[in-house]
Amino acid sequence: MESPSHVGGSKTFRLDTLEETDEARRDQTFSIPNVMKLSEVKTMEEYKNLPKSERESFGFYKDPPNLDFWEYLDFCDFMVKKYPIQDFFRNRIPYYFRIRTLRSLWHRLQNLIDNPHGDIRRQIPRQWKDLTATIEDVNFEIIKAFHHEAKNSCIDWASDPNHVEFYDWLQDSFLKIMVEIPAIEENLYRNPQSPDYWAWNKELEEMKTKILTKMVEYRGYFWT
Repeated sequence: MESPSHVGGSKTFRLDTLEETDEARRDQTFSIPNVMKLSEVKTMEEYKNLPKSERESFGFYKDPPNLDFWEYLDFCDFMVKKYPIQDFFRNRIPYYFRIRTLRSLWHRLQNLIDNPHGDIRRQIPRQWKDLTATIEDVNFEIIKAFHHEAKNSCIDWASDPNHVEFYDWLQDSFLKIMVEIPAIEENLYRNPQSPDYWAWNKELEEMKTKILTKMVEYRGYFWT
């Protein structure tokens, strides 16, 4: 059966031709191109071929999450050339300050405000200080700091003979550092003419040496 025609003015239109043309136009209008997503990218060539809307967000480049190690190195080189300013602020500065996430940034700020080893660091002043005294002061401060930490840790210091031995030494060394050594030093300062001066000095040096030597032996226990 022949398709009906429509006559308008001096032109004649076939309805079947109009329907086919309209259907083709709809297919062309509503067809969606197969665009690769950023999460699907596996190589730098695929990344470079992405549309700009997939590679950037408000002018800032996006990191492809699924590149392998070698492809990611190529990506870093590409970013340095294409986005040098962004690379400096987003990669160079954070790498220098060891900041990669907001959590690491917060951790760094906490350490600047309340340094976890502030007392130990203060034993190394900015001005000149003899290293023989620095060795004693720094290590004695470590013992004092760890004594406080050990008392509040979850480690059972009575769990085995080795831990018991270390904790007994820690307690004894802390007492000597806080009480006995300052008392001997004060005695030496106030009685330089005493006949026992050199005997006291020898006792002091032997006490310090024994503490420092055992500290090296027990260094594996200085964690909680």
